[in-house]
Amino acid sequence: MRPKTNSTPSNRINLLFEWFSLFYRHKWTGSLTQEHMVNLKLVWDDILKNIENVDFKGGFELLKNTTKNYHAYPPTPGEFKELCFIAKRSRLAFDSPVAKIKPASYDVQRKNINKCWEHLGRKDKVKNMR
Repeated sequence: MRPKTNSTPSNRINLLFEWFSLFYRHKWTGSLTQEHMVNLKLVWDDILKNIENVDFKGGFELLKNTTKNYHAYPPTPGEFKELCFIAKRSRLAFDSPVAKIKPASYDVQRKNINKCWEHLGRKDKVKNMR
């Protein structure tokens, strides 16, 4: 895919590439001309265009905290996109209604357990849940 010559990469891609150049140094920028770098940014921008900003940021945070996999060389656009999807899945799971349900108080838990035990014919009761 050849990017349009009059296009400019998004700000988030520019910031990501700036971090790549600081973290990976010559491994990232050593053999690329300015024109190649602009084209590379446009390709990354096109591949990641459907990623929401919050998930892009989450993918970037995962990248910064996952030095084991990406310590020597930066990720490919596909690998970075996968980090963004992992961040999205994590965000959606955390924001789900089920994740926001607060556990019942100890008194409610104790009463429910005692009701179940009475139903099963057990005579002993739970007195303290802590």
